[in-house]
Amino acid sequence: MTELAHISPETQDALDLSWLLYIERDYKNLKSSFNQYIDSLDLKYGRKVISNEDIKEAKHFRSHKYQELENIPSRVRTEFKLMSGWRRLFSDKLMFNALYSYSWGDAFASFLPCSYELNADISKMYPVGVVHDPQRIDEIRIALQAPYMDIEGRISVWPLLKDVFELSLTARILFLRIIRYVDLKSNLARDISCVPFGVPLYQEAVRELEENKIIDSNPGLDALLMLASAKDIKNFAFERGIKHTGVKYQVAERVMEKADSQEINEFVKPRLDWNYYHLLISNVPALKKFIYQELDRFDPYIEWIYDVYTGNAEEYTEEQVKWSIEAKEYQAKKDERIDHLSPWGNNSSKYRPLDYLKEPWSQPEIRILKDKLWSEECDALLPGLVKKYAWDASWFVVDAVKKVVSPEQLSAFQKDCDRYNTRAWHDVIKRFGDARISELRIRSRRPRRKKCLACGVTFKEWSLPPDLASAVYHDPSFCSTCSAKALKPYNRENITLSEEVMIDRLINLSLALEIVPLATFMKKPIIDGMPKNKQKDVINALINQPTYDKYVSVFGNWLQALTNAGIIEAGTLPGPRGIRCIAKDGHECFSLAEKSIDDWLTDHGIQHEKEPLYPPHQKINPSGRMRADWKVNDILIEYVGLLDDPEYKAKVDSKRELAKEFLIQVIFIEPKDILDLSKILKLLK
Repeated sequence: MTELAHISPETQDALDLSWLLYIERDYKNLKSSFNQYIDSLDLKYGRKVISNEDIKEAKHFRSHKYQELENIPSRVRTEFKLMSGWRRLFSDKLMFNALYSYSWGDAFASFLPCSYELNADISKMYPVGVVHDPQRIDEIRIALQAPYMDIEGRISVWPLLKDVFELSLTARILFLRIIRYVDLKSNLARDISCVPFGVPLYQEAVRELEENKIIDSNPGLDALLMLASAKDIKNFAFERGIKHTGVKYQVAERVMEKADSQEINEFVKPRLDWNYYHLLISNVPALKKFIYQELDRFDPYIEWIYDVYTGNAEEYTEEQVKWSIEAKEYQAKKDERIDHLSPWGNNSSKYRPLDYLKEPWSQPEIRILKDKLWSEECDALLPGLVKKYAWDASWFVVDAVKKVVSPEQLSAFQKDCDRYNTRAWHDVIKRFGDARISELRIRSRRPRRKKCLACGVTFKEWSLPPDLASAVYHDPSFCSTCSAKALKPYNRENITLSEEVMIDRLINLSLALEIVPLATFMKKPIIDGMPKNKQKDVINALINQPTYDKYVSVFGNWLQALTNAGIIEAGTLPGPRGIRCIAKDGHECFSLAEKSIDDWLTDHGIQHEKEPLYPPHQKINPSGRMRADWKVNDILIEYVGLLDDPEYKAKVDSKRELAKEFLIQVIFIEPKDILDLSKILKLLK
């Protein structure tokens, strides 16, 4: 069994001793020994100790009756009380909180060996309109009313759970964490995610799980290989002459069978940033879904218990509830009127970026960032980001910083963020970048007030979320609501129209795009790189456009919808590389994207030859049969739509090499270029 490199034996010993003293209710010595250990660490990035209030809360949770939990053995109830108090004791302690900081999930480990019922009154827990919004209340109500799976049902689906039931409480906690964080494609879970300083008697817990053949803390190469992406595994196979087609696990199996183990090891090694546990249990996706369903039911209940204890939750009379609902409805109407004039995500917040530099709880992560990553070179990036992205510049700081720091620097920073349990590493960079923009007094232009071209509402430019704003060069012509409807198809799922109207809207979209609408575009509209005027036409056409799935459900498939709209001719057939169809000038095309390019050439009066031959070459093109897609005068044009496929990419690379050898000018068009062909083909005009 491998040890966690980032958890010292002294740290684990301190936690184990705290657990044993906690079980014995020796809170005085627990507090004294733990705080003495923290004081001895000379922590560079901050410290948190156990206070008298922490002890008081732990005692309360350990003695609470939890009468809403029914039909459970006394042993399970005792364990649950034990874990609830332990969670409160270390809920915000440096290096010990991690999972606890946002979930009560560990306490559910008590219930793994038994059936249970939670008889919680949602109206008492969350009076409508008072504590949470109606949507949140509905989510909790559905979770509480979800059907239970009794112990017999669990064992019938996951027989190995019989062994889990006999494990110690801390081993069950570790098992629960591994299930929650396991990667379903590889059955691997990173140790830092599963055991972030919070599992007492950790070494014994791992030993128990291994002895019962539930996990393997030294995964084999076959399991570790699955950490790589499907694309990387296929490339690895292709480079060694191994068949690379099929889904990820099939290619991985062929690699394990035919590739040299030393080569596989070298391929896997760079991805082993942490130790991993291999979960040796069947039907993991269903088990993970079961765990999350139970935690969805469980977490709101425990949070409510804590709210009642701390005074965050109150009892409300019917009159108070009615008044609160009316006040909420009034505020919603008020927000609806002013939403488009307020900064995105900051409508009522008094938070200012510079506050981040002053917050005491931010100091440890700021020191880590300055020590490991941030430099004058990072500061120098900020003016350019503000000029390009205006008030949203902080959202693009992470990507910019990653380009100027070394992978080793970034990795060291990420590990320290994990080790000292800061915010997520990318959030630290974003917040600090935002604060530095203010500190350095880098000013963006003022947001302009505009009128939405679709709905007519007045809005300010900064009311759009960063992803929508950047798609339109931070010069929007549509409000945030209309932009989101156009560019995020799930906002249009409720649009239901007659077949005739659907056809009309599809034709309008085709005219706005000036090409055949592709299925990929309908599923995820990307308008980056389009001319601004064209963007406006496309967004206008998308706002009330039914989704791709709606067209498929009404017409049977996307090809039939395009045919019915007259956008492509009848008789068009699906092919191995796309939909085979006929262009306006009669040329046969092997995909809708090819048809769009051919039609663009025809519409602009550009004479073109289809499928021209490359010159023969002894090594690269010995048969002389290698072809381009089009030829215009002496310029060849290639549409390269499958560069993720290693074999396809190799052929494209051969064509590039051949063109370089014979000094042939070739225009390579990628899928992202299809929506603005005028830009990439401008030299043909």
